[in-house]
Amino acid sequence: MSATEAIVQFIGIVMLTAGVPNDPGVHAIVPRIEGSGLQTERRAYSLPHLGHGTEKHTAVILYEQSARIGPPTWTPTTFQTSWEYVVLDGERIQFVTSAVNGAASVPRDLPHACPTMTLQSKFQGPDYMGAATVVDIPEGSLDVCLAQNADNNGLGRADTRLFLKTSGSFVIVATKPNKPAKTITFHPDATVYIANIPPRYLDPLSPSVAGGTPHYTAYDEMGGTTNCTPKPDTSNICRLCETSAMKTAGKLQSSFPFPLMTNSECSNTQWP
Repeated sequence: MSATEAIVQFIGIVMLTAGVPNDPGVHAIVPRIEGSGLQTERRAYSLPHLGHGTEKHTAVILYEQSARIGPPTWTPTTFQTSWEYVVLDGERIQFVTSAVNGAASVPRDLPHACPTMTLQSKFQGPDYMGAATVVDIPEGSLDVCLAQNADNNGLGRADTRLFLKTSGSFVIVATKPNKPAKTITFHPDATVYIANIPPRYLDPLSPSVAGGTPHYTAYDEMGGTTNCTPKPDTSNICRLCETSAMKTAGKLQSSFPFPLMTNSECSNTQWP
């Protein structure tokens, strides 16, 4: 069977890195953000510079229902009629493609976290206790793209896309210590989103409110730094996340449910 291609797009506060001590390879680390800074082992804490804290975020896998094959092994929430998502809470994510892909590397033009930071132990293996999820990316092609609409300062949101050759189906496997593995099986050309976003984008009735400390300062806390992370510089990113050619191919849908979530505060970043 000839290989097709699936796309995984990372949205929001997600750090791409190949520098985790004792855990080689590329990983996407999605931090827990509970509304008063990051949270470790469900005990909230806040560095002084966070003030009353970064707005609460929720980590999810989001996809169109038509992209999925059969029922997932954990219960999704229906979203805007034709979409659904599952909430991530400490899972380790891997992808099964049944096809050959080259080794992955972090895109050079992805905005950088502070160069002086040291990744805190709670965001390192084997436990990654400060993470809502960690995604293993040993293979595939990664690039960075710009959300099409710009925010008030003219800077769009930087997302990272993973392109994976697939054959037969595309499977996301989630594992967690002392828990059975969970899977979602997709068509081989599916587009799936892994997002770490304020819950108000998922539920209009959510008590989460906008404002407070800029979202990207969460990266400071991941690195144990203070007032170090600048506003993500997206000025050199030429690729749009949703190009005309990709729309025509059905790879990214113009019906994507977060058309207004383009603020660069929720850009992906890389370290080191």
